[in-house]
Amino acid sequence: MSGSEGSYSVGRVNREGLGKLCYAPGVTLLRRSFLGGIGALGASLALPSRARATTLVAVGIEELVERSVLVVETLPVDHRSEWQAVGDQKRIVTFTRLVHQARWLGPKDELESEVLTFGGRVGELAQKVHGEARLPVGQPVLLFLTGPDLGTRRVVGMSQGQFSWSGTGAGRRLLKSSGLPELVMPRAGKQAAVQRLHQMTLAEARTLVERTARQAGR
Repeated sequence: MSGSEGSYSVGRVNREGLGKLCYAPGVTLLRRSFLGGIGALGASLALPSRARATTLVAVGIEELVERSVLVVETLPVDHRSEWQAVGDQKRIVTFTRLVHQARWLGPKDELESEVLTFGGRVGELAQKVHGEARLPVGQPVLLFLTGPDLGTRRVVGMSQGQFSWSGTGAGRRLLKSSGLPELVMPRAGKQAAVQRLHQMTLAEARTLVERTARQAGR
C-alpha cells in the first residue's frame, strides 16, 4: 500500500505516515486525513472484514420498504461537505440536495430533500466510508430514504438503498450501486433486496415496492 492513503479494519490499522489515528471498519483515509468511520451505518450492521472493505448484513425487500419513509426517483443537484461531531469524534459528512422526479412512496408534497452521507472532502482532507451511498451531482438515482432527522434524510442500508439505471423510457433497468460491499445473509433462504431489484425494469420494481408496502399495511 502506498503512503498516500491508509485503510482501517477492526483490530488492525495501517499507520504508514499517519501517526496515531482512530479507526473503524470500512474506512479509507486519504492523505492528511485523520478520521475514522462510523462503524454500523444507517442501521445496517458493518462487520469487520479485510482492509478497505466493509461487510454489511443484507437487507431484504420487506425490510427495505418498511424502513423507508420516502422512495423516489431523484436527481442530486448540489452538495456540501463539512466537519460534524458524530458521537465523541469529529468526522466529515456530506449533505446532498435532491430534486425529486417521481415518488414511489412517501409524502406527496416533498419535492426536494436533503440527504446526509458519511465521508467527503473538506479542503485537503478527505474521508471515504466504504459501503456508503454515493450521490454524484447530475446523476439520477432511485433512493430508499429514512428520516428526516433534524430535517435531513439518510439512505436506508447505506448503498443497499441506492440504485442507478441503464436504458431509457420504459426500458430502464435498475442497477445496484457500484459501491456495494460484500453482503452477509442473516439467515438461509433470504434474498437481498439488491439482488431482487437489480436488472428489474423501473416499472417492475415500482410494482414490487408498492405491493410490499400494501402488504405491510402502508
